[in-house]
Amino acid sequence: LGNVAAATGVHSGSETLELDRLAGSDGQPVAIVGGYVPTAPVSEIVEQIDAQLAAERFRGVRPMGRTDRPVPDPAVLQALRDRGLVLDLMVRSHQLTEAARDLASVDDLVVVVEHAGWPADGAEAEFTRWRDGITALAGLGDRVVCKLSGLAMPLGSVAPDTLAPWITGAIEAFGPHRCMFGSNFPVDGLHCTLEELFESYATICRGLPPGDLESLFAGTAERTYRC
Repeated sequence: LGNVAAATGVHSGSETLELDRLAGSDGQPVAIVGGYVPTAPVSEIVEQIDAQLAAERFRGVRPMGRTDRPVPDPAVLQALRDRGLVLDLMVRSHQLTEAARDLASVDDLVVVVEHAGWPADGAEAEFTRWRDGITALAGLGDRVVCKLSGLAMPLGSVAPDTLAPWITGAIEAFGPHRCMFGSNFPVDGLHCTLEELFESYATICRGLPPGDLESLFAGTAERTYRC
């Protein structure tokens, strides 16, 4: 199992180091995505990232919080790239196209699009806007992958018929070898059990080749987070 920071701030570095220490005893998590204070000066953000490098299982960051741009400062993106770290991109659907433009300049940075691009709701107009943004991000190449998770929040259900347009749309844009299934627990617990969520994923993907299923349910995550 991996651990992705659910909130980021002044204690993110300490959380990463403590999770890594605990993993030394019980083996979990095998990969840790930490964070930093997104409103801090760039030099301090880089220091916060570097402090987490002491954790053997530290793989990248998922910055969260209100800022004036959808992606981190270019200097932060370059710092992540230079350290071989992953950026888990947490932005809403209306920011996806702008995020793709901003990320294009940092060629080798590995990016995980969180929550399948985080649509606002299930409306037809929202789907069109989301699809345009997802297509733009997918166009950046193999270094950008999509985490299929978090859709229960905006859609209010994990029924296969509800999730299918978004799941299949992301898979069509990125390809199955650049997508990974994930959960958003405990938040998704408002709508389903973990078993129900993954049963829905399995139903949507029924009929895909075994290699595609292996990528979606394990391989892409293992490769991206070096598990």
